[in-house]
Amino acid sequence: MIEQVDLTTLETELKSVAETRKPDGAEAEPWSVGGVAPALVCTPSDPESLGEALAACDRAGAAVVPWGGGTQQGLGNPPERYDVALVTTKLDRLIEHEPGDMTVTAQAGMSLSELQSTLRAHGQWLPLDPPVLPGATLGGALATDVSGPRRLKEGGLRDLVIGTRAANVDGRVSRAGGKVVKNVTGYDLNKLHVGSLGTLGILTEVSFKVAPLPPADRTWYCAFEDPKSAGLALSKLLWLPVSFAALDLVNAATAAELGLSLEGAPWALLARATGFGPAVERQLSEFRTGTEARQGADTVTLAEQQAEGLWSGYLEKAAKRRWGEDRLTCRMALYSAEQGAVAAAVAGVGEKPHIWGHGTGALFWSAAVEAAGRAEAVARLREAAHQAGGRLIVENRGKGGTGLDVWGPEEPSYEYMRAIKRQFDPRGTLNPGRFVDGI
Repeated sequence: MIEQVDLTTLETELKSVAETRKPDGAEAEPWSVGGVAPALVCTPSDPESLGEALAACDRAGAAVVPWGGGTQQGLGNPPERYDVALVTTKLDRLIEHEPGDMTVTAQAGMSLSELQSTLRAHGQWLPLDPPVLPGATLGGALATDVSGPRRLKEGGLRDLVIGTRAANVDGRVSRAGGKVVKNVTGYDLNKLHVGSLGTLGILTEVSFKVAPLPPADRTWYCAFEDPKSAGLALSKLLWLPVSFAALDLVNAATAAELGLSLEGAPWALLARATGFGPAVERQLSEFRTGTEARQGADTVTLAEQQAEGLWSGYLEKAAKRRWGEDRLTCRMALYSAEQGAVAAAVAGVGEKPHIWGHGTGALFWSAAVEAAGRAEAVARLREAAHQAGGRLIVENRGKGGTGLDVWGPEEPSYEYMRAIKRQFDPRGTLNPGRFVDGI
């Protein structure tokens, strides 16, 4: 049991190592998570002071919420306790970029968009396209393990991270991995932080593999009358010996938002191909053949500028749907072959839902649902995912949705996760209760 926190003494100690303030009234609202606001907001200026601040909180028994850009704080359960927001936005420097080695190292408080802009100046990019709001940081991206349509070809964050530094609850700033690609022997501790929701430590620095910008980038789409047919076409295309950059299933509401003309059809399959010209043309040919075999309409090819606007708009709108206060948004992890059938099953849940799914098997459902009806909607969606051998998490509860079951039924792996949590954070200082099984 945690004793009452002596916030006055803690505030004095935090002020000795970092900028610390006590937000009052309306000023505290932007720092709230699930309706719970902190007593103190601490903003360290370097990794060492962040470690000292975290250790001070741990000694005092104060609960800490790591805070980067604050764009994805709606993910997970509301915190059981919340005394201090530890903000990483001052840790925003580019440490090292070696274009020839195709690696980059930056502090975790740097925004994802700023890093991408820096890399583009050298003809490179971090092969990651998550739908996040402006200001999303590298540390936050890792903590939530976000990804987008291009994960299908490029892989996820676990494939891109080669090194990390993290502040631990005892004040130490530890390093795992390094700054070169071939540097891992034994346990790859970097991967523990990816998707951990900030429950094991606070990232201060990250090293990534990067990639050259592709010489060619093309986009097509095909309309379908039936999501099952679209899903079967997607499954068939995934088995071909070509690597699509993205294969996404979208319903009419999502397609309309993107400016796609489906001529009355309720579903579409959206494809992206990147690489050298001949390989891209091969993928176009395979897409046409694969969709026609499943009763798809004629393939529509988008102009380069139109395609660029479509994908940027796709990610921007998906981010707003995932984190808007008026939305209930759920993500299902499915076998890719089941996406079409599950999309058909959940299309009738809620009013005019937006549905979109990536070729990796991630299917999203988002709609404006009154607070009183959200638990029932989640139950219906989770049952549809479960019947197909998948799982569902609630990505955005929306305002007033604090009682929802975010993570779903317990899995055997949770026992190991609890054991790791006890080793890294025995007092439950970091994000208590927010992760699976109340971790």
